[in-house]
Amino acid sequence: MKSENGKNLGALSSKIYELLDGLENEDRTRVLKAVMQLFGTSSAAPIGDSATRSQLGVILSGAGELDRASAQQFFAHKNPENKGEMLAVAARYVEQHNGLSTIQVDDFARFFVEARQNFDRRNFVRDMKNAQNRAGFFTKGVGKGQYQLSYFGQQYVDALPDREGLKKLKRPTRRTGTKAKHARQGSV
Repeated sequence: MKSENGKNLGALSSKIYELLDGLENEDRTRVLKAVMQLFGTSSAAPIGDSATRSQLGVILSGAGELDRASAQQFFAHKNPENKGEMLAVAARYVEQHNGLSTIQVDDFARFFVEARQNFDRRNFVRDMKNAQNRAGFFTKGVGKGQYQLSYFGQQYVDALPDREGLKKLKRPTRRTGTKAKHARQGSV
């Protein structure tokens, strides 16, 4: 991500992250607020609140600091709004941190425990089908009990928490009803 004057915001954010990495959360917040004041930008909201995280998320999303984030930090930063988004965020984290391309129910459960979120195992299949069929976050036909984040799902999670950026993503097309039947039969 480039700024208006051509500076690489991801690289800058990465450098700032490295400088602040060893500090306690309270000290890190003080430093960030002080730097904002030096630039003449006052932060009315505390750095830790969701609105400010959302604003900072646009800058930080390409920085690489999320590669080292805990499940809880990753989940908080991405700020998913529904079950499908939650499953997609979990899958992306597991992909990036465990090097897995296909994920099983236990991998999801582990993520949610680490992220300190509730995991509804009883309704997992229903929620996954919705995330797969309605939202297009997961590919079909991977294997029984295996789940793989689709290309769209990866793009979607990587764009979070930028809700405006999500609108620019090209959603996968779904075939439904008679059109899909005719397409499978070879006549349209």
